[in-house]
Amino acid sequence: MQFLLIPSLLCALAPEGPAEEAVRFLTRCRQGQFEQATGAFDGTIASKLPAEKLKEAWEGIVKACGPLRPVAFGPPRVDERKGVSVVKVRCEFALQALDAQIGVRDGKIVGFTMQPPGPAGPLKPAPYVDAAKFGEREVTVGAEGWPLKGTLTLPIDMAAAPLIVLVHGSGPHDRDESIGPNAPFRDIAQGLATRGVAVLRYDKRTFAHGKKLAADKEHPVTIDSEVIDDALAAVKAARNWPEVDARRIYVLGHSLGGAAAPAIAIRDGHLAGIILMAAAARPPDKMLIDQFTYLRDHDPVQAEAAREYLRTLPPQFERIRNGEARDDEVVFHAPAAYWKSWFALEPAKMAAQLEDLPILILQGKRDYQVTEADLDLFKKALAGRDEVTVHLYANFNHIFFPAGPRGTDLDYFDEGHVDAGVVEDIAAWVPKRK
Repeated sequence: MQFLLIPSLLCALAPEGPAEEAVRFLTRCRQGQFEQATGAFDGTIASKLPAEKLKEAWEGIVKACGPLRPVAFGPPRVDERKGVSVVKVRCEFALQALDAQIGVRDGKIVGFTMQPPGPAGPLKPAPYVDAAKFGEREVTVGAEGWPLKGTLTLPIDMAAAPLIVLVHGSGPHDRDESIGPNAPFRDIAQGLATRGVAVLRYDKRTFAHGKKLAADKEHPVTIDSEVIDDALAAVKAARNWPEVDARRIYVLGHSLGGAAAPAIAIRDGHLAGIILMAAAARPPDKMLIDQFTYLRDHDPVQAEAAREYLRTLPPQFERIRNGEARDDEVVFHAPAAYWKSWFALEPAKMAAQLEDLPILILQGKRDYQVTEADLDLFKKALAGRDEVTVHLYANFNHIFFPAGPRGTDLDYFDEGHVDAGVVEDIAAWVPKRK
């Protein structure tokens, strides 16, 4: 979600005890507060890993793995071993995830290591998925020079099926848009294929080629290079696949992907329709301010960081809007060129240009990242059009899971699936549009 529009800085709402101490330590490392971080060490580790060495080690990790994603930490897991609480926390760096293991005894940190995550167990399919009704094959799509591995999920015994191409939210997502133990795009693909709709999902360019993009200082990442160019190439490739009805190809965009979907449809010119899931419509700086305001008021762990961003982000974005920022100047983890390209999207205005194109809009009321304020902009721009269908779900969050009581990023790490009703609504909408 990273995974989503612009998720919050820290995702772990730390419980009391060793887990809280471990998350506090990682948070201080992330913020460059190495003196405060080592203040939690016991005497033995303090002598072996003073603040300067911790700083050097942390910066070496960031250099090799990229900066931490906006959704940085998974929920802490605690294992008791001979009087020491070993806390494991998944750390989502831009280019590679690592597991931090932090030993805590009597309120002091007695050990700290970072290592590649162990192999994940097989993900359980959603209960509405019937594997006997579809097959999957590997494909390669993407704009020229940027090959992206993907999965084509096809209904069995169905010639020339309608196809939905899935387009990710912001951040370096894999083809499943994985977050914690969950795989929302896999749920959607297999759930729709069970119901007779083919689906293409692929690894995002920032996931597959993150190091190459970071090394190219002359061409800062934009919405075109991160999202739109590869989506257009994927649609173009799919039109040549015999299993797909080239006249019935749809784009489903989630979050930022939803914001980009109208632009994709305009530039392609031959889509059968678009599906907007939690689609961002407001300018990104306005959304960030609302997100951090929400976290300041609802998440005590993230409140301090949220207040700092509420103080520092508005003048940085004002420099971008005034044309004062260089294209390669980094603001909130992205170059100014990226934000300029997002400002230029104007998703609702672009959607209004798609005369007679079927549009399905899906929104959860418990989504604090993309909200009903975004939905209202689309509804206003598309008012009175019979080919537009809107579903507003009472209790779903940003990834269309039933929202938990916390209402923050930590909910995304509770194991679950995209709600069956959402998959049913998409499947019911597609066959009606020939």
